Amino acid sequence: GTADSAAARDVDGGRDDAELEAFMVQLVDDAFDGSARLSGDAQSEFGLLVQGSRGRKSFANALNSKRAETMRVSDETFFRLVQLISVALHECSLGDDYLAAKTLMNMSFTYFHHFEGAREYLTRHLVSQPVWRSVRFWEAAFFDSVNSEQRKTRHLMLGPSAGDPARPRVWSQLSEEERDDATTADANILFGQLSCFVNNMVALEVGHAVVQD
Repeated sequence: GTADSAAARDVDGGRDDAELEAFMVQLVDDAFDGSARLSGDAQSEFGLLVQGSRGRKSFANALNSKRAETMRVSDETFFRLVQLISVALHECSLGDDYLAAKTLMNMSFTYFHHFEGAREYLTRHLVSQPVWRSVRFWEAAFFDSVNSEQRKTRHLMLGPSAGDPARPRVWSQLSEEERDDATTADANILFGQLSCFVNNMVALEVGHAVVQD
């Protein structure tokens, strides 16, 4: 309602999506630039913006886009990212924002530096985040990943629908062999994602009770 809209404007400073995206892209660029300084004002504004779902999404997307350039980062960048992601994950936990948290989790397994001769990923410094203890987070992240992989695989396997090229053919349009192939592919995706998520939970030192659930 009106109160919710007003609260959202307070959090994002009245910025539209393009302005939020531009701020987060610049912030992430500065975090990766060893010669750039993250000002106190920029960090304070970041902390305010990630209190809103649009700010968290914009930050997660900016960080995701950056990995096309590099995954190995300098020590300075590494600890800047630990700080920024920690703040964002804390807000994800408070706001039950599990999709943004999933993207940030994936980024935490992506970026690394070398510590004592071995790769050290961001996750090592993020294991204490409360969101990892939430069964609801793991359920939401898991099913979102499964659904995303199934959509991509079905489009590749089944081909586009005659009526809508952006969508794959529906079940009734498939031959028996194609249905068997689709069922097998879905099962492979399910078990593949399950294995991946269990490994992530172990790496993040999630308690045995949460893993069992």
